[in-house]
Amino acid sequence: MTTTDAPPEPDPATDGSGRHEAGPRHGRAGDRGDTTRDEALERTSIVLRAYASPLPLGLFAFAIGNVLLAVTHLGGFSQQDARVVMVMLATFIALPQFLAAVLGFLTREPLVATLLGLLAVTWPTDVVVQEYTGATTSAPRGVLFCALAGVLVLMAIPGLTSKPLFSVVLISAALRFVAGGVYDITASATWMRISGIVAIVVAALAAYLATALVIEDVRHRTVLPVGRLGGTESRSAMEAGLAEQTRSLPHEAGVRAQL
Repeated sequence: MTTTDAPPEPDPATDGSGRHEAGPRHGRAGDRGDTTRDEALERTSIVLRAYASPLPLGLFAFAIGNVLLAVTHLGGFSQQDARVVMVMLATFIALPQFLAAVLGFLTREPLVATLLGLLAVTWPTDVVVQEYTGATTSAPRGVLFCALAGVLVLMAIPGLTSKPLFSVVLISAALRFVAGGVYDITASATWMRISGIVAIVVAALAAYLATALVIEDVRHRTVLPVGRLGGTESRSAMEAGLAEQTRSLPHEAGVRAQL
């Protein structure tokens, strides 16, 4: 007479086929909440679209605009040519910056998008004010430029600990707007020349940063120093893996709940 072993009892931690379940179907309220939250995360898909960085486009346009502005303020153009320059700034310069601002929001770069959006509307403002008043200076526009300079400084502060070169570009741009604002308010030729000199510095810094970012995107590594500090999100963008870079994605705008 032969005997056979009874089949082993199924492990309560498995579903009978050896696959482990995430947890019991029933339990304490806290367990049910955690299970529901985990299931919601598993059912949620976050799709990332690959867009090129808009920062080089915006920075190159900003650099060219400052070159034209510098030549104008330093007396390199006649009064008639200066009017042509203002139209060029409102079209050739403003449109690429506005496009870069839109792409900045799509690529989850709120600081860049906000910066380029504000800068893009300054050029058409110059044209509208000059056509409306018929004068090259305007005290309200000067106050506007000084206020914009303050906003640029506030935007530069967070980047001092992660992207100092980007913050230097912002601060230099703020100085240029301050100089231009004081010139608008006082109509002083000295401040006009100061604004032109600062504009040259801004153009050089913006062009260098844009060139460095373009080369970095093409070669997928840093070639020209851009001032990224170690241990920051800016540094991890070029050195960390995809999992680490997307760790904070559930807390970003468009994914998280409304603030």
